[in-house]
Amino acid sequence: MPLKDICDKISSSEDVELCMATIQSAAANSAVHDTSNMDVSVALTLSINGNIAYANTAVQRIKELLRDTTRVNNETRECLTTCDEMYSDSIEDLEQVKKEIKEKTTTSDIVALLDGVVNEYTSCQDEFNEASLASVISEYQEQLESMANINLALAQIIWPKSS
Repeated sequence: MPLKDICDKISSSEDVELCMATIQSAAANSAVHDTSNMDVSVALTLSINGNIAYANTAVQRIKELLRDTTRVNNETRECLTTCDEMYSDSIEDLEQVKKEIKEKTTTSDIVALLDGVVNEYTSCQDEFNEASLASVISEYQEQLESMANINLALAQIIWPKSS
């Protein structure tokens, strides 16, 4: 199935664009170069690879901010520390999802892990909200949350919820 058709199954047009960009970028850095005809599970794996790469970039930025003692106050530092943990956990969970896709593990585990990744990214933003602070990493948080929702939507195409 063409990548556009796969991504069109995602609900919002903004997510379709991000879906296509993420998968095309990940495909260019992998053995999969042809996105004109691919399986949804391959698209999901590539999307996860893009999510992991961006989460690693976000973790690096958080670590830079945590080292900057002059610009980051203690409240912000606490939020960033939580986000660092959440983002690091999300990377581990996404790696586990890739492993389970490859091993054809039970689908409920995969969907649950991907749902957990969405919650990890949301929890980061919640830390800033609860402290009544503007997030200093909002651009990463928003993108990561969108990427995680795309991964979850792709997984639900492969493994629809049974009624």
